[in-house]
Amino acid sequence: MYISNKSVHRIGRIYEQNKAAKPSKKAADNKDKVILSDEGKELQVILNKVYSPQKPSAKAETLKKKIVSGDYYVKGEDIAASMIKYFKQRV
Repeated sequence: MYISNKSVHRIGRIYEQNKAAKPSKKAADNKDKVILSDEGKELQVILNKVYSPQKPSAKAETLKKKIVSGDYYVKGEDIAASMIKYFKQRV
């Protein structure tokens, strides 16, 4: 295949024309903006509070320490009673 110098120059000119015709990304990025209303801002604050991780209660922390140390013990009867109560509520 023979590539002449004219072909290369013509391709170069076409490339330069296409490059000049395309808008830059910076110009396109500056056009779009999002502005939240006051209600939207309030909703965002509420959602952040609802979905933010919460600190465990003091009771949960105490139980966690007891379980880790091996001091936590529950009677079998208490477990069985809780299970029966749970399944009775589901029926």
